[in-house]
Amino acid sequence: MGPSGSGKTTFLQLLLGFKVPLSGEILIDGCAFSTLNDDLREKMRLQYFAIIYQDMRLIPSWNVFENVWLPLTLQGVKRSQAQERAEHWLVRVGMDQYANRHIHALSGGQQQRVSIARALAKEPKILLADEPTGNLDKGNTERIAKLLGELCKDTKTTLICVTHDPFVGQQGDTINSVDHWL
Repeated sequence: MGPSGSGKTTFLQLLLGFKVPLSGEILIDGCAFSTLNDDLREKMRLQYFAIIYQDMRLIPSWNVFENVWLPLTLQGVKRSQAQERAEHWLVRVGMDQYANRHIHALSGGQQQRVSIARALAKEPKILLADEPTGNLDKGNTERIAKLLGELCKDTKTTLICVTHDPFVGQQGDTINSVDHWL
């Protein structure tokens, strides 16, 4: 947790290997992530991580279902398995009835749920969330924060969420404030 500009997104970039730490190491399953070459870091990113972006990064020309299953096929998941995962996660986030709708026809909270379904359909070991409720009203913020917590507990996925919202932060098992890191 921390205010804008305190280094929350930089922390995620360090975890993903997009930035290299000035000191110390980031270990992923015992491997010094920042010392790997670009290709190996990318393979580890694909193997371990999924990301929920603040701006959701959904593809507006694709419908809801396509936004969840097509990225999986681009990562090498068989089409039938990708479609099964998409259906499963759209049901879990309550967006299955909107599967054929285009992204522009959805509210911000609905788009965020599609983004969550897309990330969890990847079956990551670690889910990174960068201000996942930053663009939502209070009601949707509460729903998304609780949904993320429930889904990660159900799947035993580690969630690392950066936020400035105290309510979202309080949903976690551990809270770290970045204001003392800088």
